[in-house]
Amino acid sequence: MYRFWNIIIEPVLTMLGPEVVVEIGSDQGENTVRLLEFCKNNNAVLHAVDPLPKFDVESLKKQYGKHFVFHQSLSLNAIPRIKAADVFLIDGDHNWYTVFNELKLIEKYAADSERPFPVIMLHDIAWPYGRRDLYYNPETIPDKFRKPYKQKGIRPDSVELLEEGGLNQHLNNSIYENDLQNGVLTAVEDFVKEAEHPVEFLRLPGLSGLGILVDHRLRETKDKLLTFLRDFDFEPAVREYFETVENVRTGTEVLLSEKNDVIASLRGQQKLQISEYGEKIADLQARMDLAIATHREEMKNLSKQLSSKTDDTRNLVLWGEKTLNMCSTIIHSRRWKLGNTIGNAGGRMLLRPRGPAIADKFNRISGELENLKKRIDDDGQSPDQQKKNI
Repeated sequence: MYRFWNIIIEPVLTMLGPEVVVEIGSDQGENTVRLLEFCKNNNAVLHAVDPLPKFDVESLKKQYGKHFVFHQSLSLNAIPRIKAADVFLIDGDHNWYTVFNELKLIEKYAADSERPFPVIMLHDIAWPYGRRDLYYNPETIPDKFRKPYKQKGIRPDSVELLEEGGLNQHLNNSIYENDLQNGVLTAVEDFVKEAEHPVEFLRLPGLSGLGILVDHRLRETKDKLLTFLRDFDFEPAVREYFETVENVRTGTEVLLSEKNDVIASLRGQQKLQISEYGEKIADLQARMDLAIATHREEMKNLSKQLSSKTDDTRNLVLWGEKTLNMCSTIIHSRRWKLGNTIGNAGGRMLLRPRGPAIADKFNRISGELENLKKRIDDDGQSPDQQKKNI
């Protein structure tokens, strides 16, 4: 409703000079703040009514003090506590039962206080909820007055709810449209028909429509206000033009809503895919970590085995060295040399061919053993040490 502030709401309030203003349906507080500024500057009081406000109520209470009274309640429970007021702005639960009974209660308490019927401004008298009920909380509507409803979208060119797409798919929309006791506009019309005093109903096109109820008795004291409001009672051709513009706007709003739903769906799918990819990456990382840990363990085991084999080889080399030392001692002993000389002489006498000398075999085996020892030592050195040796 705040979109009507400069054009309609503020001028009407200025002409009326109200002492008490009531706002039913504050939502995010855009209009509430404007009303509070007006009340503060004109020594008036604002009663705001909303069961689920989307703004910082306490902060506004501190800022505007005595000018602000908040009722976190349903409108039909709050109006009896407020009783009479000079102006009501209604933009709450958009269904016949709630709006009709809000108007009846306002009329009752105005009569009880012997005050004239207040000026009332109502939003959403046009499509989508002029002729179709919306239930923010269906349980608050008596069964007798609650239409069958579904959470499905609506379009201006379709009486039926849509299976896919449309506006306000997440809300509880009546499955019927244009029948008895259905919608905000129908509620206002039904109230005007049975009002205790004649009430003039002005309808302003655009932005889902704004309806204004004015007591005929205000003609004597607020003629300027009535003249101002009637300036908005356009000729049929002008009204048709505004309705055409409004149809284009609502069609664009529906299209934008559907596109936003598609974008939201795609974002949801993207988040799901990212989540799935993240899980796969985490699983692969876990497998990789396990494989690396297993490989490291295997390398440790192989290293231990290799170290053990290297130790065994070194021990074998040491044993070979000891054996060769013993053989060397024997070969270079007097007894061996004497026996070897006698053996060679006997062989020549018997004309036997001379085979390889034992000393030569011993030297060859000793050289092979020395080379093996060197390779073992090199294997036990670091790469840098091996380069230095080279």
